[in-house]
Order: sequence, then C-alpha cells, then structure tokens
Amino acid sequence: MLRFWIGALAALALPAAAQDFELQKRRCENRDNGFALEQQVEGCTFLIASGRLSTRGLAMAHSNRGSALAAQNRLAPAMQDYDQAIRIDTENADALKNRGDAHRRLGAPERALADYDRALALAPQDAVALHLRGNLYARQGQYERAIQDLDGAIRLAPGEAAALHSRGICHAQLGRHARAIRDYDAAIGLNPQDAAPFYNRGVSQARLGRHDRAIADYDAALRLDPGYASALNGRCHARAVRDELRAALADCDAALRLRAQDAAILANRALVYLKLRQPRRARADYEAALKLEPQSARALYGRGLARKRLGEAAGGTADLARARKLQPGIAKEMARDGLRP
Repeated sequence: MLRFWIGALAALALPAAAQDFELQKRRCENRDNGFALEQQVEGCTFLIASGRLSTRGLAMAHSNRGSALAAQNRLAPAMQDYDQAIRIDTENADALKNRGDAHRRLGAPERALADYDRALALAPQDAVALHLRGNLYARQGQYERAIQDLDGAIRLAPGEAAALHSRGICHAQLGRHARAIRDYDAAIGLNPQDAAPFYNRGVSQARLGRHDRAIADYDAALRLDPGYASALNGRCHARAVRDELRAALADCDAALRLRAQDAAILANRALVYLKLRQPRRARADYEAALKLEPQSARALYGRGLARKRLGEAAGGTADLARARKLQPGIAKEMARDGLRP
C-alpha cells in the first residue's frame, strides 16, 4: 500500500548527512517490509522534520507513517497522519485508501466507503482499494456489489489469494456453492498455508451434501490451525450428519472449550445428543443456544423435538410451529441432518 517518492541518491561518496537521509528514506518507504514497523515510524518522522521533502513527498511520508502506525494497531495517531497527508495532497489515493481501512477498523463503515470511493476515483486500477471496498460491501451484506469489486481486483492482481477467498465467501452467501468452491480452490492453490479457505470450502461442500469432502477440508484447516473453533464445529456437524456421533461429540466439546458462548456450536452438540437419544441434554443445549440467539429457527426446532421426546407435547409443538414461522424451510433442513418429528 506504500508509494515511493524520493529519487535515488548517488550511490558513491555520499556525505554523512546524505547517508543518514538515505537510510531514513529507506526505512520510511520500507520496501518489502525489510525494517521493523517502529524503524519505519522513526524514518518517516525524521523525513517529516527534515524540511527537505517536496509537498508530495511530505504527504507520502505522513501516509507511510500512518500505515506503519495502523499496522501496530495505533489507529488514532495513524488517522492523524492520514488526515495530514490528505490535507497536503488531496489527490493522494494511497492515503485515502488507507484512511478508509482505518475508518473500517474503527467501526465507521460509511466514512470508510467514502474514502474508498475517492481513492478509486483517483486510481481506478488500484486492486487493493477494490479489494478493500469489496470486503466492506460484503460485510454490509451487499454481495453482488462486493463481487463486482472483487472481480476487478482479481483481474488486476490474479495472484491475490485473499481476493479469491473473499469472492468465494460472497458466492457462498448467495447460495452459489459450486462457484464458491472454484474460488476457494484457486485461493488454496495460491496459498495452501491459509486455513480459512479450507474451512469455507468445507462449509460449501457440506451445503452441497458432500459431507465426506467437508470433513476432509475441516481436517486440513485443523492441521494448519488446531484451535480453529469454527472448523471443529463444522466437522462436528458433518460427522453428526454421517452418524459418526462419538467423534462429532468430541469435536463439539472441543469447539465449546474454545468458544463457550457460541449458539451454533451449542445447537450442533444438541443435534448430536438428540441422535444419541439423550433429549434432556439436547434440550439444555438448545435452551443455552436460544439465550444467545432467541430467533434461531434451528435451536427452536431442535428444542421442539427434544421436548416432544421428553413427553412435553404442547411445548414441543409450539416450538416447532414458531421455528417454521421464522424459517419456513427449517423442517427440510433438519431432516437433511437426520432429525424428524
């Protein structure tokens, strides 16, 4: 996200002051992340105080220092630097893009979007800005708009695994799981050490009913990140659907040790308990899930089944009816998991 603005100094016979200036310039630019972030901050600070930069160079020094501060999660001073860079050079697309990302991290999505828009108006071929705006649209549930930006980012930077992964998530959210899997495949091919695309590919495989492939992907994610609670939860569900109930229970227990207050994991463990013919434990987990997510159709439907199996016919029927009202297709979804009234 950095731009380089200062011409190379003569390589030979530099005076000591020029040598120091050259070192600080390299630190502030920090090509290929060769310097520690604090060294980058120090280099930019030296250049800003030197009085030797052009107007554009001064703006870029503030922008680069802002990026180094943001990478250290020092967002307040980073914002000050981005603001100053933009005041000095209103057409500094990098500073606008990076300030937009800082706004996003600070929970100001509308300000982030405004900065991304301005950055892209100045630099429409900036793949990073397109990726950032696409991710923001995705967080807002605007998946088609996100895909448009991510398509552009991928055309400009086809080797960017993160953009492919992001686009896959958008396709999955729109129910296009086969297309999502193609993007996850490409992302994994580019970066096989990232657990997240394996996990998300597993989710899409499960949605397509390919639970054996889903388990293989969750296994791969967990080899890379043994503490990946979502992957443990996904594997718990896939194993439960395949009636591998003891292994499923172990996975859900492990996931809950990592994230005890997670309604989805509690509901999946309840599914396992129902299949193990332990409706009292199932009801307890469904009730815990409903305290966290009162409008969860899965938890309501499952609790209804558990209550009916415990002889609470009226309460069970009421839960089933409420679940169907919240999500008309919930009975078919639960039937695919192997649960029927």
